[in-house]
Amino acid sequence: MKKSNRHLQRIAAMQCLFQLGVQGDGFRDWIDVFLADQELDDSDRLAVRRLMDHAWTHRTEIDACISEASQHWDLGRITPVDRSILQLALGELLFLKEVPPKVVINEAIELAKEFSTAEAPHFINGLLDAIWKKQTPVSP
Repeated sequence: MKKSNRHLQRIAAMQCLFQLGVQGDGFRDWIDVFLADQELDDSDRLAVRRLMDHAWTHRTEIDACISEASQHWDLGRITPVDRSILQLALGELLFLKEVPPKVVINEAIELAKEFSTAEAPHFINGLLDAIWKKQTPVSP
């Protein structure tokens, strides 16, 4: 089954966030080189940069949300892949707000299935669901 452009964009954005998390801002100089090797056209590359930039720019707030929601997990114990997936999803959920939350959360679960451990999808779903519920007011 062919992956959608949006899914490929999220994969590339998650991989960029992973590299930024490991290498720091020094990786920014290599992002264009990395993206040139991906199966993306120019508009997809712009979308990847937008997703990644929102998540990276707001990583302090995002990491605070992750820390608060993962009560029994120190942020340092979350694998870099899972943390990148969470940062990407929360960047979309909390700051871009263009895609329905269920879609963003489902995409994060799919990324976890594809790139992380067997336990990761459940962990990521639980954290994102808890964070999203806390962000949205309950209707009467």
